[in-house]
Amino acid sequence: MKMPQRYYLKDLRVKLRKTQKQIATRMGVEVFVYCNIENGKRGSLMNAKKLYALAKALEISLDELCKWEIEYLNLIEIIKGES
Repeated sequence: MKMPQRYYLKDLRVKLRKTQKQIATRMGVEVFVYCNIENGKRGSLMNAKKLYALAKALEISLDELCKWEIEYLNLIEIIKGES
């Protein structure tokens, strides 16, 4: 099953007027890693270290990021249930 994109990440990044490369640099990861996270190619779960770095890079609270990610995970469950 192809994972859906994390559109919330793109929306947050665009609001900051940042590129994927800039967010990756802020997170301390390679740009392909961030691209894979945003595009849903990096599995359905991120570890705590990546979530924390991502929240800081996007200038939002970890709580807010977790809420967005939970919504994303709920979407994946719905999609899996439909398959």
